[in-house]
Amino acid sequence: MKNLLSLSVLVSATSISLPVYSALDADATEIPAVVVSAARTEQSTLTTPASITVITRKQIEASGARHIVEVLRGQGGVQINDLYGDGSRASVGMRGFSETAHSNTLVLVDGRRLNNIDISGPDLNSISLKDVERIEIVQGSAGVLFGDQAVGGVINIITSGSRGQVGLIEVAAGSYDTASLRAVFGDDVTKSLHYRVSAELRESDNYRRDNNEIEYTNLFAKTGYDYSTGNVFAEAQYVKEDLQLPGSLLQSEVDVDRRQTFVDFLNDYTDSETDMVRIGIAHNMSDNWSFEAESTYRDVEREIQQSFRGFVISTPSLITSKQVEITPRFIAVYPVEHGEIQLTAGIDFIDTDYESEITASADEQLMLAEYVQVIVPLQARLNLTAGFRHAEVEDDVMSTFTNGKQSTDVDVAELGIVYSVDKNLKLFGRVDQNFRFAKVDELTYVSPGTQLKAQTGDSVEAGIEYSNNKSSSRLVVYKLSLEDEIAFDPSATQPAGAFFPGANVNFDPTTHQGVILESRYDLGQKISLSGNYTYTDATFDSGVFSGNRISGVAENSARLDMNYAISDAVNANLGAIYIGSHYLSGDNANVQSKVSGYSVLDMNLAYTFMDWQFNLRVNNLTNRKYAESANSFGSIFPSPERNFLLTAAWDFR
Repeated sequence: MKNLLSLSVLVSATSISLPVYSALDADATEIPAVVVSAARTEQSTLTTPASITVITRKQIEASGARHIVEVLRGQGGVQINDLYGDGSRASVGMRGFSETAHSNTLVLVDGRRLNNIDISGPDLNSISLKDVERIEIVQGSAGVLFGDQAVGGVINIITSGSRGQVGLIEVAAGSYDTASLRAVFGDDVTKSLHYRVSAELRESDNYRRDNNEIEYTNLFAKTGYDYSTGNVFAEAQYVKEDLQLPGSLLQSEVDVDRRQTFVDFLNDYTDSETDMVRIGIAHNMSDNWSFEAESTYRDVEREIQQSFRGFVISTPSLITSKQVEITPRFIAVYPVEHGEIQLTAGIDFIDTDYESEITASADEQLMLAEYVQVIVPLQARLNLTAGFRHAEVEDDVMSTFTNGKQSTDVDVAELGIVYSVDKNLKLFGRVDQNFRFAKVDELTYVSPGTQLKAQTGDSVEAGIEYSNNKSSSRLVVYKLSLEDEIAFDPSATQPAGAFFPGANVNFDPTTHQGVILESRYDLGQKISLSGNYTYTDATFDSGVFSGNRISGVAENSARLDMNYAISDAVNANLGAIYIGSHYLSGDNANVQSKVSGYSVLDMNLAYTFMDWQFNLRVNNLTNRKYAESANSFGSIFPSPERNFLLTAAWDFR
């Protein structure tokens, strides 16, 4: 911790004398007056004891990003692991997680969970960027407000509302035979009734690797009705993705042809269909009390044929997951001498039925949690936040290796404080406890006689934020201490009858600590500079790996961006991402060679003419040959070289 604090002082001093910039464009660290991810309802950022980065619609358009992963890549405190470079199989890690990143970062869409009951990552590609209004990134754990899996952070993707008139058609074509069509249409039928519909069709060869074609369909509809004391809404989505799986390569194979597919994987694929229906209400009960609730049904069906090197699978298997999520909450706001007391109290209920032919397993999971959070103004510029959550889960598991009911429960609490020195400067600190329950395929693939415990942790962080009309900066220092961290250990005793080594285990205590610095600066009205730097120190505290670094986690990462408004019609955006060296995923013994660090340069050029906008997005401008994903078994997933996408959009409203 001594080295960490020394580094934070050095970074602070550097930020005073040199501009250090955050991702995308000049607005990337400008936090709107109101966010929803800090209290699960609208709340001023002035009372939020946490670091929240908000990526606006304007920034997304300026970047020319094609999907959610491209928007998140390079954000402060965020590490991406993308198998194919198109976002279809990517995990997002925050605060020092690698192979378990998808289980320790909670991804939400308008507050509903994208995380799955099994170890598969949230389907980030199920959200079309044309439906996204903004993305709120909550740095650090949020165990009280969001519960299970909100360990390293929370990413809440906020979609556009159904109010107002919109009409857009977009076509795109680019490298690897990529072609897409997107359309959005919406209007106000009356003063109270409104709707929005969107569609996206896409196909691509994905880096032209043999056996990696994708066909993708996303249909989304939302409608809402406003009444005198509130509003109700309903939305539905259908997503179909047919993806061929090229598998990994060995280094010797990459040296010969990084676009090839090993012969055992040539017939592998996964086809998935997702149906989602959601309804919700926001009702003002009185001047001080309101009620909000949502109910979501999500049905995911995946057909998978995925081989192992030397073990070819020729028969597809089916995985199904049917989930009901109900999230009611009461919000109270009472004026007091120094501001407003805000109370949020609610229940999270999730019921999931899961079946997998791959592992011959099934699970009926019930998860129930109750939580309360209160924000109290102690003085005019000083706010206190406190909260508590009780959560319990019951799994009724049937599998080849484990059968029967397993249940566990946890209690977590939070305490935070915010002091606004003046309108430009804010100081905050907080302690937040967190947890995650074992996923179904973690529960069923353990060493003989072992039952996984719930992972728990304590997060401590402090930060400072400064902003004015031309610049803004944020510095966060944190320490995340975990007990019984759940992960796969290749050296553990495999389950009886299993055909590959290793098992899921509870690790000895681990510590994740670091520094995140984000800044932006406007050079006049045309040029803005922004960027971030992240230092991550993730290590084992005891046990056989005591003192070792957690594998797959880059110690240093950074991003620099420049946005240049060449004229009223032309805008250029240039971004450079650096990921430092790190141990291969799975090499917690730290005995293998490190993965070399790499830098990637991306560019977007936008031109607006009347109702038309044209974008040229070029990824990996310098044609860097690198791999974002590699593990200790020798498996490498080569990342795409230089590629481009040309987009034309017509706004006809």
